Parts: sequence; structure tokens; C-alpha cells
Amino acid sequence: MQPQKFIDQIAISSQGNFLYLVWLLPAIEEGVHRFDSLEALPKGLDDIYRDFLSKRTVGKDIRLYRTHYRPILGVLAAAPASMRAEQLAQFVEIGKQDIADCLMDLQ
Repeated sequence: MQPQKFIDQIAISSQGNFLYLVWLLPAIEEGVHRFDSLEALPKGLDDIYRDFLSKRTVGKDIRLYRTHYRPILGVLAAAPASMRAEQLAQFVEIGKQDIADCLMDLQ
């Protein structure tokens, strides 16, 4: 593949977010994605996250996702540092044990 074609396709697929490359380069190295299938790459980080979540417990039950995982992920996405279950419980209306269970699922 021509280097410029690779660059152009990644610029489109990444939607301008450099974190896309943080995911893509290891995925190519591990054989998850090949250079000749760049058109099939996820579009932006949202597609990567959707794919990731749909293959795990997190994405199997939409009600559980909305009531537990989404609030936890929302707080973690905005947090300036890592948080313990006790700290998360201060921001979401979920018991500490449920938070700990969700965190284990997410790991």
C-alpha cells in the first residue's frame, strides 16, 4: 500500500482523533486489522467503543447498560485520575458492590 493512501484513509477513519492510532497500530500489529482492509475500519472512536462493548457483558443488556455501565463510564471518562468504587459511588446512584462488579466486567 502506498504510504499516502494509508495516511489518507486513516485521517478519514480517525475523524481527526489521534487516539484512533493508539488503537489501530496495535490492532494491525496483532493481526486484528490488515493493511489491505482499511476501508473496513471502524469510523471514529465511537465505532471502536460500540464494537468493544457489544462483544462483552456490558453491551448485552441495554437496561443494565443504561442504569449501571453508562453512568460509571461517564464519570470515568471525565475523571482527571483513576477512581475507587467508593469514590464512584459519590457520583452515581449505584451501590458500591454493583460498582465493583461493573468495574470487573469492564476490565
